Amino acid sequence: MSLPVFPFISPPSGGKGTQTQRLSEQFDLPRVDMGGMLRQVAASGSELGERVKGILAQGQLVDTPTVLATLQEGIQALIKTLKTPPRGLILDGFPRNAEQAKGLEPILASLNAHIAAVIYLDVPRNVIIERAANRVLSQKSGIVYNLKTNPPKTPGVCDVTGEALIQRPDDQPEVVAKRLASFDADTQPILAIYEHQGVLKSIDGNRAIDEITQDLEALIAPSLLSPVHV
Repeated sequence: MSLPVFPFISPPSGGKGTQTQRLSEQFDLPRVDMGGMLRQVAASGSELGERVKGILAQGQLVDTPTVLATLQEGIQALIKTLKTPPRGLILDGFPRNAEQAKGLEPILASLNAHIAAVIYLDVPRNVIIERAANRVLSQKSGIVYNLKTNPPKTPGVCDVTGEALIQRPDDQPEVVAKRLASFDADTQPILAIYEHQGVLKSIDGNRAIDEITQDLEALIAPSLLSPVHV
């Protein structure tokens, strides 16, 4: 049977990472994070890995053909590490533009996979900017706090490490606004493509995390392959 694939798309700070991690754990689904996959391939020592490593070392954006080659190689390697065939596959933040969406089609065909649903977490832009403005983190632990919805017990101090919390430079409102403008320019063509194909599922991302998760579980579950018993 064809493997169901679920690309997740959301604006920066839209909650995509949280939801894909939850769903990956809930349904035991491999989760493909493109950034992490690029770093893994760069460390692999392969010919492709050396190319990716050089691009990343120069601080450049990885070109689409290289991203697609990395995705295909990475998914194939990931599936080989699994003890049983996966029930489905989550793509976290991919594709990012129309060129990547087009290039994804032959990759899925080669893997005997298909897009079951493209899930777009829709969050108002003013909410995104507010979330980022209130987000602080601990550099040592990686724990992220929201000063309004999930503040630390002691203001400005990590609950676990006791170190001072910081705000990332790219969470500044003016920077977030620019990132959102770039995201919208790249994403709107993708959403139009998948809406025309009938696979786009838009989810209200401006709600409690658990509510969003429940809706996503109900959306994904019917498309998953049955577990393989060995």
